[in-house]
Amino acid sequence: MPNDAVPEHVLTFQKKRILDNMAVAAAGRHADGLSQLDELFSSQGTSSQVLLVGTDRKASLLDACFYNSVAARALDFCDVAFSGQHPSSTDVQVALAVGSVTRSSGADILSAMAVGQDMADRLYSAVDPDNEFHGFDSNILSCFSASLIAGRLMKLTVDQQQDAFGLALNRMAGTFQNNRDGSLAVRLVQGFSSRAGVEAALLARAGLTGPRRSLCGVGGFFDLYARRRDIDPTSLTDGLGVRFFGGQDRTCFKLYPSCSATLSLTDAALEIVRMVPFDLEDIAKVSLDITPVQDALCGAPFEPGDSPAAAAMFSVHYVTANALVRKSSRLEHFTADSILDPDLLALAKAVNVRVVPANLFDACAVAVDLKDGRRLAASAKNGKGWPANPLSDSDFILKVEQCMEFAGYLDFAERADRIHSVAADMNEIDDVSIVLDMLKPAGAS
Repeated sequence: MPNDAVPEHVLTFQKKRILDNMAVAAAGRHADGLSQLDELFSSQGTSSQVLLVGTDRKASLLDACFYNSVAARALDFCDVAFSGQHPSSTDVQVALAVGSVTRSSGADILSAMAVGQDMADRLYSAVDPDNEFHGFDSNILSCFSASLIAGRLMKLTVDQQQDAFGLALNRMAGTFQNNRDGSLAVRLVQGFSSRAGVEAALLARAGLTGPRRSLCGVGGFFDLYARRRDIDPTSLTDGLGVRFFGGQDRTCFKLYPSCSATLSLTDAALEIVRMVPFDLEDIAKVSLDITPVQDALCGAPFEPGDSPAAAAMFSVHYVTANALVRKSSRLEHFTADSILDPDLLALAKAVNVRVVPANLFDACAVAVDLKDGRRLAASAKNGKGWPANPLSDSDFILKVEQCMEFAGYLDFAERADRIHSVAADMNEIDDVSIVLDMLKPAGAS
């Protein structure tokens, strides 16, 4: 499919993905695990091809894809689809990294991202049309999207791209248990998938072959990951090249830096905050009603463990307590110092949780009993950022500025404006290698 065959509204949506993901990747540059990755790649003496986001250092293409995707996913502030997949933390970072090496244009990466997202979302829609959240981490689909984006930018032949798909299938692995346990693996899965997809494209270009029936064959993707056995392969091609999956109607651009299943809890808690003034010492009890999906992803008892930030952003207990006490939900609330505040930590651990079946994955209720006998309660669904409750343009601007400020850029407002401008004019850029340069640390504290 040539670049000019992708509809304009689809390309506009890709620009929004780039803007959001560049911002959250910059904010994630100091997150747990990134310094260790930087040290690991430096000690290995990897080739200097692609800039590591938010630094002035370069690494090999594969290492940069891994690192940049982990940075983008690290704070769980990136966009998310209904399947629980975080497509842009792979798609954007792979497109920019591979595009930097291939000297691709902005138009090239916009169309590659559109095709990659369409394919991955079609596959998941076929596997799990009811969004039942299987045990596997749906971000493994990024292996496929990364191989397609990279293959398109590397100008693979049709046969080579088919080989890349098969090779990517061999690298798929991931589990949502990472989320429930609050481990750093939840962000590393994004890097694993990005690296594996790009590596699959490189191997295919070098002449290495993969299975050709990677989707519908015995042991193919559907056989391995679909619970249902009545998948009609023709559904994958319905409207192909005309109707693009994974767009605004399935994507959440977050206002709060925590798991998408907790956004509605933050909304409900903030509604309570607006009812009457109260402080932490006024709270006698906090109770939550959550759905089975919220429980599966974020319902484990809250223990900060070795990775407090990863534990907190996937905890219904901490997310709710934080919003009630701090009257907002911002990036600085998910740092170790904020999470380990003794009083807030005690409240988070004492939150009472009840799991209640619901038709919507994030339909929830929050109740606060105050020591003076008053009870405050609110319910919410479709947390802020989901298609039914989208961010306003002003919300989006404030989010990008918050990310730039959290990243430590002294010129955060000006830098946010520049990223806005570059994303808006992406189709006019001749060489996308300049885009990652925008996040170099000059002007940082």
